Amino acid sequence: MTALRIGILDLYARSDSYLGDSSLRELAGTLESAGHEARVIRLVLDERHAGRTWQTELAALLAGAALDLVVLPRAWDEQLLETLRGLVGTEAKLVRLTSGVAAALDPHFDHVLDAPGLLLLTAGGQPSTATYQRTSARDLRQQTPRVSLALATSAVVVEGAAGRATLTGPAVGCPFLLDAGKNARFERLAMDPAKLQTRGCTFCLDNIGAYAALPEAQVVDAWMTQLRAHKQRDPGLREVLLTDERPHPHLPALLRRIDEERLGPVEIMWKSRVDWLLEFADSSIEEALVLAERSDSVLHLYLVGFESFDAMHLELFNKGVTVEENRLAIDKMRELGRRHPKRFEYLRLRAHGIVLFTPWTTPESLLENARVMREVRFDELRTEAVRTRLRLYPRTPLHALAEAEGLLADAFDAGEDRAVEQGYDASTPWRFADARTRTIFHLATGLSRRDRSQTDATVLERATRFVLRWTGIEAAPVAGALAALERVLADWNLPMGRAIDAAGAAALAFDVELEGIAAGLKRACLKEDVRQEDAADLAATYVAMGFCAETVGAYGHDEASGSHAPGVGFATVAVARDAATLAEVLLLQRAHLHGRSGVPLAAMGALMGYPACCVEAFQASADRGDNVENERAPFRRQPLEPLDPVLNRLSGLRFVSHHLCRPACPASAILAATLLERFESHAPFARPWVRARMQSSVLFLDYERMAELDGRWEGERFVVTRVEPHAWRELARLDVRAIELHDNGVRVHTADWAVHEVQARTPLLVTPGAALAPSVCRALSASAPAARPTRGASTGFSLPTAFRVGVRVGEFTIRAIETVGSARELDLSHAEQSLRVRVRAHEEGVPATIRRGRFALDIDGAEALDERARAAVRVLVGALR
Repeated sequence: MTALRIGILDLYARSDSYLGDSSLRELAGTLESAGHEARVIRLVLDERHAGRTWQTELAALLAGAALDLVVLPRAWDEQLLETLRGLVGTEAKLVRLTSGVAAALDPHFDHVLDAPGLLLLTAGGQPSTATYQRTSARDLRQQTPRVSLALATSAVVVEGAAGRATLTGPAVGCPFLLDAGKNARFERLAMDPAKLQTRGCTFCLDNIGAYAALPEAQVVDAWMTQLRAHKQRDPGLREVLLTDERPHPHLPALLRRIDEERLGPVEIMWKSRVDWLLEFADSSIEEALVLAERSDSVLHLYLVGFESFDAMHLELFNKGVTVEENRLAIDKMRELGRRHPKRFEYLRLRAHGIVLFTPWTTPESLLENARVMREVRFDELRTEAVRTRLRLYPRTPLHALAEAEGLLADAFDAGEDRAVEQGYDASTPWRFADARTRTIFHLATGLSRRDRSQTDATVLERATRFVLRWTGIEAAPVAGALAALERVLADWNLPMGRAIDAAGAAALAFDVELEGIAAGLKRACLKEDVRQEDAADLAATYVAMGFCAETVGAYGHDEASGSHAPGVGFATVAVARDAATLAEVLLLQRAHLHGRSGVPLAAMGALMGYPACCVEAFQASADRGDNVENERAPFRRQPLEPLDPVLNRLSGLRFVSHHLCRPACPASAILAATLLERFESHAPFARPWVRARMQSSVLFLDYERMAELDGRWEGERFVVTRVEPHAWRELARLDVRAIELHDNGVRVHTADWAVHEVQARTPLLVTPGAALAPSVCRALSASAPAARPTRGASTGFSLPTAFRVGVRVGEFTIRAIETVGSARELDLSHAEQSLRVRVRAHEEGVPATIRRGRFALDIDGAEALDERARAAVRVLVGALR
């Protein structure tokens, strides 16, 4: 026999893997015992390892190794294999190690083998390709289960995150053996049990179709033998992964032995099905938690396979449980957590099982999942749920069903391969039966990447209701559909945090402008301040939705005043109900952008559905380009006329897109009331919140300094009972009790009796349904409208819309965004840690901490940032585009 040099590459595309490495260490030890040179190389490269590549890292680890065999337990894309081929040369053989599960990349390997097949190959034999072998409980019992302790520590190279210590065996298989062949969804397939694993969950690769149960003493003895070995190598070891599929009845005996042998404290990571959790929670699990106190140990239930909160998918997955049982299991986990807060862990990793997107997923099933996920607060149990997609492999019944129904595909589209994203063996490409679901998937994943402040349930419902509302959007470009959904919030200017909880996700899928066209209230609208890179796709999306649309103009934008300025960062997209109307809009808008005299504003206003009285008032304004002044103008004209609540543009819930001629314009009120009625039909849950917001008082200095208020006027002071400062950083820091207005700003009185002066030209405080207070009227009359600003050069710089107060950035949260000169300064925090990042337009020759396209980032003390802060910066950089 020839001694071989063998590298077992334990590669991970994510650092949150819950796989242990004991089996590979044992295999390496067995190969060394047979006279070969074997080592396990564990390497993790994910978003936390920016700047590192598989090419460079593997090249360093394999330098001079001269390997004869390269064994991979998992390989997710062809590029990885090409990299390895280039590093090890054509003489070395690539082997995929598998238990008999075929994978999409198998043709790119020299051999696809199980462990016995690999041992035969290294002994000079000719092993057959590993395939699924049907087995039985009798077969498993006759194999005399054992636990190998050939851990061969000298054969392991650990790079990146170390593998978890693992307790495996001696029981084999999974005891959940419900026959999918008797499931109505699969019985017509005539599945061959010799080729498919038909028992258990229909997507599962771990279930071998049989289970060998062993006496408790034998099971616990095997676990303890492994735990002693792990503790001997690492006396400070705390976290141990228990791989047994059904350890529940043996947990008390295990914790009793850990205490007796003084091997604690340990944190035992284990998993469960829903039905087994409910079966054992009040018996063996409860007993084990009491026993864990003795050794200061923890039972960490890191994975419960809920998989879905939709009855159709639970049946499709052959789970054998109901949605109600899923709910009860979550209640039971929380109950155990309350009873044993120091001994029972289930929240920290947020890794509990769910699969939202499959070839058979419908928009209706997603709405049902979103509804239940919100009710059970599933975001506490699982992160990135909207990104979960089914992985299909030929051994499973779901693969057979997809094949029979014509749902397999030649390749995945970009962003749809879950195996590549997670770093699993390459799976079989598939497509959605309902094209709308594909669009929902891309919208939901896009939203979740850009804004971490929203729960998965909210993101899922927003995306689904938007797609359901607009027939044809499934034919739109993915980037354009996402931009169209994001435009809803841009037009509404909603404060995200409370709005989502109070108004519901359906409200955040309602586009006021498009609904106005669809309702016949207007013939066209302009979507302004669209990022230049999104404009073409956004226009194409509106066309797919049944409108006519085209991009017009390019300009910069001043966020505080809302004014347009020369530049190229933004564009306007014109949307119309028909081609003739679009042609009119384009002609008028282009004439306006080119500064031509005599542009008929009345004609444009009529196309946009604006009342003639409002158009006339706007045309008479001293400076039509200053939107802040245009917000004040109606109150200048009629300071004693109460604002109609439905016309309260400053609250953020704007049912009119035009500037008003007067605070209670009758024609505008009719338009707004019609849209409000349409909105409440679309999102009935939001009605009370919306009505309350429209009645709220508003303090308005400019678009970056505005706040909703509850309270009352007492003389010259507005006494505050509630303040919602939106993105107004300074005000958010104060415990506001009262506000006074004067000609050049406001005085803010706080609970500590302090008075804070805020400078602002013509402050405005409006209460819908009431005339302006005398101090507000004085401020309006004391300051005439500012002259038209001088137009000069502009960079067109602005932050992406995902950058908002309250958004999660890694483990940090954006607490405030402040304008400093032409830059934006972000204040992020995590617990007691703070991080300040200044984002500005890139200028040639001006140094920056990080350069990202047209953006530059300045970070004080960047070299001293810890990994948590660095991860947050990477998320920020990734969102800049």
